[in-house]
Amino acid sequence: MKKFILLFMLIIFLSQSAHSQSGYALNLPGGVGATSTSSLAVPALNSHISNYPFTVEMWVKPSAWVSYGGFWVDRSGNINSVQFDNNASGYLRSDFNAMPRFISALTNAKPAIGAWNHISMIVRADSVIVELNGTYYKVQNSSTSWNNAFFSNISYIGSDPATTGRNIAGQYDEIRFWNAAKTPAEIENGKYNTLTGLEESLAAYYNFDNQNANDKTANSKHATVYGGSYISIQSAANDATLSSIYLSNGVLDKDFSPAVRTYMAFVPSTFSSTTVTGIKTQTQATLINSPAEINATKPSITMSCTSGDGTAHTDYTINYAQATMDEWDGNGATGSRSYPDLWGWSCSNSVSCWSLANSTGTACRYNDVTSGWTFNGTAWTGRNLYVRWDGVGGTATSSVFSYPVYLEACQRYTLTFKHSWANNATVPTLTASIATDTNGKDKIATKDVLCSSTKQLFSEETISFNTSSAGVYYFTIGASTAALCAIADLSLEKITAPALSVSTTSLTFDDLNNIRTFTISGNGLIDSVKLSSPSGIKLSKYSFSSSEIQCGVTVSATFDGSRTISNEFITINSGTEFSNTITVNSVGGDGSCFTPLYTDNLNLINDPFINNLSNFSGWGTTSLESVAPFCGTYSGKITTSGSIDQSLNLKPYTKYRMRVMVKTNGGTFQLGIAKYDGNSADINNVIDTQGQWQAIDFTFNTGANTTGALTFFNNYQKTGTEGFIDNWELYEIAEINGMEVLISTDQIPEAEVKATLREIIVRHLPYAEGQFKAGGYFGNGQSVEHGARTNADYALIYSFIYKKAQDQTLPGGLTTETIKQRALSAIRYSYESHTANKVKVCTDNKYWGLVWESSMWSTSTAFAAWLMWNDLTAADKASVKKMVLAEANYKLSTPIPTAVNSDTKAEENGWDTNILAIASAMFPEEKNAEAWTYRCKQYAMNTYSVASDLYNYTVIDGKYVRDWHIGANLFPDFALENHDFFHTSYLNIPIQEMSESFLAYKAVQDQTNPVFPIPEALKHNVSGVWNSMLKEFVMADGILAMPNGNDWSMYIYDELSTYSALACIYRDPDALMLESLVLQYAKMRQSTTSDGSFLLNPDVGERRMAVTGRRLVFAHLYHDYFPSTGMVATAWSDFSKKHEKTKYLPYSGIIRSNNDDRFVTFSWFQSADASYKSFMGMASPNNANYSNIIFPLKVANTGNFTGYTDVSGKTRNASFGGNSYTMFPKNFSTTGKLLVNDNSITQYLTFWSTPGNAVIYMDEQVGNTSGSVTKEGGLMLGITTDILTKINRTFYYEGGSVKSNGSSLETMPGNWVNVDNQYGMVVNGSSGIAFGEKELKTSVYVSKLYGSYSTTAKPFAAGDVIHSRSMITYPNVNSSITQQLAGKAQYPSVATGWKAVAAEDPDGKRYMVISNYRSTTNSNVSLTYPEGAAVFDRVTTLTNNAGTATFNCISGTSATQELYSFVKGFSLPLKAIQGEAPNSVYVLNENASDAPVTVSIWNNGSYLTLNTSVAVNQCKFFHIENNVLTEELSTFPEGYRNISRGKHIVADDQLPEHFPFAMIDDDDSTYYQSMTIPTDSQPQNITLKLMGTYAFNKLMVKSVTGIGPKDITIQSSNDGSVFTTITSVSLQDTISEQIVNFTETEARFIRIMVKSSFGTHNVGITGIQLMGRPK
Repeated sequence: MKKFILLFMLIIFLSQSAHSQSGYALNLPGGVGATSTSSLAVPALNSHISNYPFTVEMWVKPSAWVSYGGFWVDRSGNINSVQFDNNASGYLRSDFNAMPRFISALTNAKPAIGAWNHISMIVRADSVIVELNGTYYKVQNSSTSWNNAFFSNISYIGSDPATTGRNIAGQYDEIRFWNAAKTPAEIENGKYNTLTGLEESLAAYYNFDNQNANDKTANSKHATVYGGSYISIQSAANDATLSSIYLSNGVLDKDFSPAVRTYMAFVPSTFSSTTVTGIKTQTQATLINSPAEINATKPSITMSCTSGDGTAHTDYTINYAQATMDEWDGNGATGSRSYPDLWGWSCSNSVSCWSLANSTGTACRYNDVTSGWTFNGTAWTGRNLYVRWDGVGGTATSSVFSYPVYLEACQRYTLTFKHSWANNATVPTLTASIATDTNGKDKIATKDVLCSSTKQLFSEETISFNTSSAGVYYFTIGASTAALCAIADLSLEKITAPALSVSTTSLTFDDLNNIRTFTISGNGLIDSVKLSSPSGIKLSKYSFSSSEIQCGVTVSATFDGSRTISNEFITINSGTEFSNTITVNSVGGDGSCFTPLYTDNLNLINDPFINNLSNFSGWGTTSLESVAPFCGTYSGKITTSGSIDQSLNLKPYTKYRMRVMVKTNGGTFQLGIAKYDGNSADINNVIDTQGQWQAIDFTFNTGANTTGALTFFNNYQKTGTEGFIDNWELYEIAEINGMEVLISTDQIPEAEVKATLREIIVRHLPYAEGQFKAGGYFGNGQSVEHGARTNADYALIYSFIYKKAQDQTLPGGLTTETIKQRALSAIRYSYESHTANKVKVCTDNKYWGLVWESSMWSTSTAFAAWLMWNDLTAADKASVKKMVLAEANYKLSTPIPTAVNSDTKAEENGWDTNILAIASAMFPEEKNAEAWTYRCKQYAMNTYSVASDLYNYTVIDGKYVRDWHIGANLFPDFALENHDFFHTSYLNIPIQEMSESFLAYKAVQDQTNPVFPIPEALKHNVSGVWNSMLKEFVMADGILAMPNGNDWSMYIYDELSTYSALACIYRDPDALMLESLVLQYAKMRQSTTSDGSFLLNPDVGERRMAVTGRRLVFAHLYHDYFPSTGMVATAWSDFSKKHEKTKYLPYSGIIRSNNDDRFVTFSWFQSADASYKSFMGMASPNNANYSNIIFPLKVANTGNFTGYTDVSGKTRNASFGGNSYTMFPKNFSTTGKLLVNDNSITQYLTFWSTPGNAVIYMDEQVGNTSGSVTKEGGLMLGITTDILTKINRTFYYEGGSVKSNGSSLETMPGNWVNVDNQYGMVVNGSSGIAFGEKELKTSVYVSKLYGSYSTTAKPFAAGDVIHSRSMITYPNVNSSITQQLAGKAQYPSVATGWKAVAAEDPDGKRYMVISNYRSTTNSNVSLTYPEGAAVFDRVTTLTNNAGTATFNCISGTSATQELYSFVKGFSLPLKAIQGEAPNSVYVLNENASDAPVTVSIWNNGSYLTLNTSVAVNQCKFFHIENNVLTEELSTFPEGYRNISRGKHIVADDQLPEHFPFAMIDDDDSTYYQSMTIPTDSQPQNITLKLMGTYAFNKLMVKSVTGIGPKDITIQSSNDGSVFTTITSVSLQDTISEQIVNFTETEARFIRIMVKSSFGTHNVGITGIQLMGRPK
């Protein structure tokens, strides 16, 4: 998909609808003159645009880039503009109110030269959004006010009047000014259309079709053209051009232009072919030979395009060329063809690391440099490639970059390249290799090269090698540090000169290693190669022909132990011209003092006795110690500073054991493993043996990526001066497939909870020790989060261990005194480098403190100091106090922020309570102590603040809530947005923060005479957030669901401290149960690591570890100071049952339900500025051990269930197109549409979480334009394939099973699949089931299960149904049942534009959903089952055992049906309808003869059956009483029932815990309550959306005591906008049901206008019922 973005940033809008009709555009000449020589001058518009919001949009076809050239510029006030930046690569910049928004930022926003581009600028109160060709770039508005001068003078199109020469030559059309903020959807839907000028909010409009610049609106703001002319736009009828050419692999040799007819397709060696697809400019044209494949045997294709009228014909020829090493630099391409991966470069663990050439501040990219770089003492200029290992673009220190090249067999080559350290981290050692794989694991030649310590100074290296076979090889490069480097001038030369080489210069044999191997390579030799060896050494072969040597040979040398060999030689000669030698030594005596751990297992250390340092790599001062080795002749020795390393070829997901003897003098050394698991930090065993030999024995587990694995012994950042190593062993001992731990939902006793917390914290010490540096700090020592924050958190962790965890056994030889000194050292570094003390600067030469977030870091240090207070000196205490007071006083003057959309301030207000609380508690004698506590209360009251706080008269800490209120940080329902989306992680964290402040007042204050009572403000709205929001999103494994995906590490169990606080401080039994559950997972997660890390592949490295440890410390302290003594935890089953009710988040577009089988969510989330979108579902097993099978996978803007589709030339994206809901107490459905892939396709979809097990999803994709699908990734589920869950999954399907970890794509036949006998999927309309595409997502390995997968090109035209698919998922179901259920699913025929699916549950219950996606007519549905005709909730015609009903859903809505009644045994038509009571049915016989029938009704897992007869004109009512199916005569009801059930109800406002759904949830214990009091002038409107046309005549209302509605007006509507009054009545102040009858009315919406209430502050309604029937 990346290539779609890459190749076609400049394609899309060459001649779209507005430009596909005959007409005119404005042509401006540009030039270096003044604005008056080339522009369109638009008169002042301030009489129509007097404030934001406003929108400016246009089509433009620029001829060339112009520095600061203006597309639209208004300088009548501070500048407002969209214009070219001054960077020659041609990207946009934009200003609003003279505040630069996008300077040097929008490197991807490059208008295509010579092609039509759509540009718009949307200015809102909270943001500025600039759009280019359907991509929207948004920046928050930072306190920018409206300038009244805006639009008060002329603004210009095509020029910036600031100075001469800013004129853009080109064509301009459809220029529009709006006095409203158009939404992205509105712009996309309207930009191709010609306007009338009468559109709402349109302030001025210019389209030039009349060859003038007159305003087409009634405002008559006619513009003036300077230097321009009008140009005719080509008619679609005779347009035979292409608007783009797409390659499935590779890149075109030049930027596409419709006028250029011949191209070369450069295809990387990794691909043997490429598919070429042409995109017609006009849909009326015809195109042949597209798509077409070209390759080495079919190297050319000509695509022929003929215009719609047949008068024009154009040929485009594309020739195939395989990219060679010469193309490493992208042939100098800039713009959209300059992404390095297009030319063949790849990164081992990231597909998002590549950027455009010459972009700034971004990821890996080409750079064309003209100065600043040197080589061999002279300036170097040219193109280099930035490669990086610093985390940017998803890179990591484990990343390996590769470039492919095809090489001949048995040839010798020399690769030459330049390399330089550019920035970041420390000087790296680069490992350059020639390998047969992209990860550089299977090397045929390798070289470690140390970069110069001078940045931007190139060094040059060569690697010579022989190939054994023809094929694709890879130049690979990795690094030892998180550096940014550059490589340049890559060249590959085939060597023809004769040569002879060997792979090593020395061999050493010992007691365990009597066989060694070496490789001989030759090139162009004439003579054969002869070998000789010393006595006691036998070679596997002594003679080779020159042709054998040409391909390289491996020789084994065997030592027979008969004698000691010292510096003798193996000789290798070819004739008299070429000769090489290998020095041979033998060392004895090691076997007598060494017993291997395993006699039947291979030791992976090549030279365990360290007898020859050439067997190792490393750095610094290393040598062999012969005076006092531990064993045998030698030991390895490090003096002053150095490292002894060995590269390892480790298997993924494998357990290894290492044992080694070490001795250290002068302090600490470290023994460890690097790159054993992708991005995970090194395993570091910190050792201080104080001059004694000590055995180090440990195990570790590898992860998915072991590329570049290394074991090391060194004193980097450690204090030791001399180290020795001997008897080094490493063995593979077991394969891993996940953690074999069963999680229990039983309560864990408090003592065990605390002990487990201590165990986890102490087990983390090996990792933590690796983060402690010689400078006395943890982390990188800088003034930022990875420095000051990490150090402060570890200060707290070590202080806690020293004071609270002395019952634990310390790992790695650590002593309690070491822990103490580490704690003191970290505390001192923290306060000394703080700006209040300024004793020393941080490692980045700055002080830290008195900035955003620093109060949190200071709090960690303060808590650490509190724990260590008796161990601090008087100077320590004074300095800690100075730091704490400075931070607390700083918070007295900083504003308390609030925000609801996108970036809540709840988290930061929560952490800002901490420093104020602990300052008050530690230093209550200070003059500002009372002010700190008061300010703490202010922050707390505005942490979980909501709009209704302004109406809250509850007294907290002496003031009304409303008087504390500054602004809202949560939505009215307690939902929260951070990082632009609904984020449950950030919703739960403030509970921890305010509880930490609670703890400070409780534990840190002198409790014998506390100065400050604990503020009640610290509990403000906590219970509301917890009970009405967070509990609703707790999944079976205890974590909080992420309906929109996540941007932090998943499964870090950061909820644990929240649950501990709620259990201890708030005495909540639900939280107590969840604490026990999550604690087990946290312990299990840590057990996946080998060094005590809390998780593998953390998102922010040591910072994540420190934060996690800090939270565990507080979890323990809550139990210390607020014991949960005497509490009994809720049973999980009871908790789950209590939270089964449907929960809808109206401000977030999220809905969820839950039952015994599964937890379900669906998200229609789109942020207010459309910068973040997430359209996806989740259906996870409701089981503590299997919930995490399903991962909240988001791909672009879609994800689970919704999947994605790639279209050639289009970006993979999706935008919201509208939706609807049906909401029942324990199930929901939602229907809507997405505009995907730059609006080229509309995806209609329905998602139904049924009342049972089944979750039904169905969709249809319809073309909006012509195009070609290149990949279908439909009906998708993210499946975890991680060591935490399960690495290998077993997939059962029709005809077999397959085991896979997702690393390769597996396809499976049939229409069903089951994962691990735990999760079933049934599909229809599928292109094939597939599993694979494993990737690391937020610290977890995830693979994709596709219900419909294809990479076959599929052309489509506007209006075509591209895909029509469905999927039924069954959590907690095995493969056998899945297979049975696949055979029972039905897909009934429906009218065009409709879609329906019927599913069956394992217990026999049946369901059907029918959706109207895009039709204006009704649709019939017929269903038959073995029990007979299905009966629906509306009048059903029964004929020949088939039940048929008519559904009248309006477009974009659905009807869901629980099918529990069936009738069979008749031939004449009968009528039937489901009863109002569950599991009942009416049957009416209007025929001339009796009708014998068999009635079956589902009842608790089986069908009850009754054989009977319905007489002529008789109606019988069948229902179940006491588990017996009975019948009685009745009147046929014709469909009248409570039609409010299962609908969508909204209100003008509501209190957070009393939302409108309570009125239709069939539960009298819940109720709706408004936020404000209704009045006649400002009524409270309650609207019920019926989803179709219904006839209704009765409303029943139940009121809340004392606050019920008094005067109401009932209204109806067919469009939801214009309402007509039906009746007005006055209700009584009673909780009894009140009935309002009225004349039968037909409508699609009903509104209850509440004009007065019996309450004084608001109105409350328990329930409503609307009696009616579908029309």
